[in-house]
Amino acid sequence: MRSNQSATLTWQTSGKVAVINGVKDQVVTANTILASLDQSSLSPNLILAQAQLANDKKALDDLMIPKPRRLRRWQALDSAQQALDDYTTNFQLTQAQAQIALANATDALTTAQNKRADLNTVHGSQAQIDTAKRMSCR
Repeated sequence: MRSNQSATLTWQTSGKVAVINGVKDQVVTANTILASLDQSSLSPNLILAQAQLANDKKALDDLMIPKPRRLRRWQALDSAQQALDDYTTNFQLTQAQAQIALANATDALTTAQNKRADLNTVHGSQAQIDTAKRMSCR
């Protein structure tokens, strides 16, 4: 026996059908999913709404967690934030110390280069140099 009923279907959104779950002449019940849309063909607003729904469900689940577990999670979050703050502070101090050490090393190099340049510089007139050479040969 066949049903003489027919129905007009209207959709809440548009998109490309990805999966058809039913077959011809299959008996279905209320709330049976007969087809699914390809997720990539959905409008961006619908995709964002689905993501927001998932986030809201997660937030609700988090609120339903027993208080001691929730408290432990907050404590873990606080500990992680403190560790990050400590690392940041220590990093800044270490970086400042390294910059000071680099400046001191640069100054020491400049001083050494200047002293070396002074050793290469002739001090005195040519006559004084000639006299000193003559005296050292005696």
